[in-house]
Amino acid sequence: MSSRWRQTKILLRKNFILLRRGYRSTIMQILVPFLFVFFLWILQFGIKANNKNDASTLVFRNPDPEIISSPPRCYIGEDKDSCYTLTYVSDNPTGDWVVQQISSKYAIPQAEIRKFDSVQNMNGYIDANHNMTTASLVFLTDPITNIIHYAVQYNKTTEYSKQKEIKKGTYIELPWINAVEQQLQSNFSNGQKSYAIDFVQFPHPELVVEDIIKDMGPIFFFAALMFNVVIQLGQIVLEKELKLREGMNMMGLKDSVYWFTWTVTNILVNVISCFVLVAAGYIFQFDFFKKNNFGTFFVLFLLFGISMVTFVFFLSTLIKRADIATSIGFVIFLIGIIIQGFASVAFQEDFYVAVRVILSFLPFALLSKGISDLSDTSGGSTSGGMKWSDIDKGFFSLKTNYSWMIIDFFFYFLLALYLDNVLPSLYGTSKGPFFFLKPSYWVWKPSKPKVEKKNKKNEQTEDHNEDEDIVRERENVLNDNLPEDTAVKFINLRKVYTSSSGCCGCTKKQFVAVKGTCLSIGNGQLFVLLGHNGAGKTTTFNMMTGLFSPSSGDAFVFGNSIVHNMPAIRKDMGVCPQHDILWSELTGREHLEIYAAFKGIPEDRIAAEVEERLKDVELGAAANLPTGKYSGGMRRRLSTAIALIADPKIVYLDEPTTGMDPVSRRQVWNLIEKVKKGRVIILTTHSMEEADVLGDRIAIMKKGKLVCLGTSLRLKNKFGAGYRLVALIDPTKMNAADDVIKFFEMHLSIRPIVQSIGSLEYNVPREQLNGLMSFFEKLEHARSMLPIIDVQISMTTLEEVFLTIAGHDE
Repeated sequence: MSSRWRQTKILLRKNFILLRRGYRSTIMQILVPFLFVFFLWILQFGIKANNKNDASTLVFRNPDPEIISSPPRCYIGEDKDSCYTLTYVSDNPTGDWVVQQISSKYAIPQAEIRKFDSVQNMNGYIDANHNMTTASLVFLTDPITNIIHYAVQYNKTTEYSKQKEIKKGTYIELPWINAVEQQLQSNFSNGQKSYAIDFVQFPHPELVVEDIIKDMGPIFFFAALMFNVVIQLGQIVLEKELKLREGMNMMGLKDSVYWFTWTVTNILVNVISCFVLVAAGYIFQFDFFKKNNFGTFFVLFLLFGISMVTFVFFLSTLIKRADIATSIGFVIFLIGIIIQGFASVAFQEDFYVAVRVILSFLPFALLSKGISDLSDTSGGSTSGGMKWSDIDKGFFSLKTNYSWMIIDFFFYFLLALYLDNVLPSLYGTSKGPFFFLKPSYWVWKPSKPKVEKKNKKNEQTEDHNEDEDIVRERENVLNDNLPEDTAVKFINLRKVYTSSSGCCGCTKKQFVAVKGTCLSIGNGQLFVLLGHNGAGKTTTFNMMTGLFSPSSGDAFVFGNSIVHNMPAIRKDMGVCPQHDILWSELTGREHLEIYAAFKGIPEDRIAAEVEERLKDVELGAAANLPTGKYSGGMRRRLSTAIALIADPKIVYLDEPTTGMDPVSRRQVWNLIEKVKKGRVIILTTHSMEEADVLGDRIAIMKKGKLVCLGTSLRLKNKFGAGYRLVALIDPTKMNAADDVIKFFEMHLSIRPIVQSIGSLEYNVPREQLNGLMSFFEKLEHARSMLPIIDVQISMTTLEEVFLTIAGHDE
């Protein structure tokens, strides 16, 4: 438990250092909610400004009586010479009398009044002469009841004067009704009584409630919090793409700690974003925030942010590249906006249950439903908002919404953990779909080494010209006939890559990268693996360190299988990969502190361990610089220091001196020589000098299989061209070179391969090595007669052996 706690602390520290040093991205994550709420406020401000012109929709609490004025006179419009204030039809004297009285009382000229003999003729005239008549009266007597009926006709087309709507009801209809009624009342009461009609509107709240939060809030709030999702998804996938996570796993990091620390970090960032979002809502005085209880909407935003953290984990298991992760984040954003368009309807009681259940597993759909419910209770001047005690009221209540978000958090967390173990990734091994049902997953026990017997399909046996040392090594491994100090054993280790081709991808092509390697390495031995690019060196390394799982076969490191017991191997394993696994924002010291904690070094010893490793690789002066400012050689030295931290029993060094200057390279060689005692070091390199200086045993791979194996001296003797002999001659003597050439050709039967002033260079083939001793005796006797100053002899270099075996053109 203490190990997990220490790893948790160091990873949390790493995450917060990355947040602090990537301050631009962090500030954006914090400010984006405020900006989106600000944009929402601007949108609301514009809508309210437009609605101010429509007085009928605003709050109307204290109505005042509106006195009805006299009937309006007509006005002559454009391209018109005349107009009618009134047209009318009357089949009785009362109607004519009323029109005459109105004309006299309101001083309406007779030229502006026109009588028609029928309603059809009057309507025909009005239809043919638009905007020529202000109002029309129709007085008709019912022949059965002898009751006079009158009607007022007017144009209901909306008109505006100085951007104010003219209401035809109070401008035309009521004035004419009032005028007619007064004349009728005067006629029927002989002028003894009169009355006035006042028009009073009902009091009402705003008739059209523009709730910007209900209409646009789900999209804006979702966008404000979704920005964090895109950033967090990119961070996690980037660590996977750069092999940073797998590098930490190789150094002892536990998966549970990795996911827990990212959960804590992302939840904390999302909580801060929620506070900023709510604070912005109060600053801009939205009713949504003022009327509803604080807990109702804050818990909604908080649970959405938390559930999206594990939703990000789930997505990260499906994505392999950071640039794709960013694109997927924006696709999720667009999908969320589309779903929010119908989410509120889908959560109604009479909608399809299956659709409602599916949407309940999408946090952004639940967010839309929750915002809609809170908007319903806070929109308008008469609403009072939702209290905390009301969150369980109604169908699919806010409390139900909260519950589903909590369910989503655990659902996506478990799904992410499952897919992380099952899905094949670019780096790392995958488990079977039912891995959690195996007892070994819950209670680990070391498996016993299994010896794989030789089979007919073993690629190594297909080559009849195979080197005898390779054949002997394989037989010893398969028959378990190895020394007691054997620490590492490869048993038919094989890796096959399969690719799809053809129009439908149904054609499978296989490429065998490693072909049944059988090999043993003793404790305290530095083993060098050579080969051209593509020979299989790095693939072998990746299988041994757990980055790739072997297609078949196995390897055992101090008795632990790389297939079944990789966690046990990684406890005592150090790795310097071919490409540096470093965070550009972290310093060299911080990297070593992180990996020291992973390795279980006590906290009181971490500082001393870090200082010692920095001293080993001469990085003390640059210890506090971010590794993004390191040169290539400095990064390689830091990776070497990381590999050696905590005194691991087995160390993998994949081209550790690439990019170093000669002085730094020699320092690393001295360090490797110093630390190799009591441990196994497996090294790959393109430097034959490095292999020659460091290697206790050397193997050369070609096209995925071992082609030779042995010490440097044995490889030179067995595969070298022989010896190189250089004769230094006196250039002052005449025909000196010709005399020496003749002597060498007579007694050793060789010709010079390089001839220059003062020297002759020869290659002595292996078949002539037996006669070399007698040749030197003859040369010594003839020194007085030959113009030879000195003779130098050396063995064939390891580079020549490598080129002979591996080929020049690969």
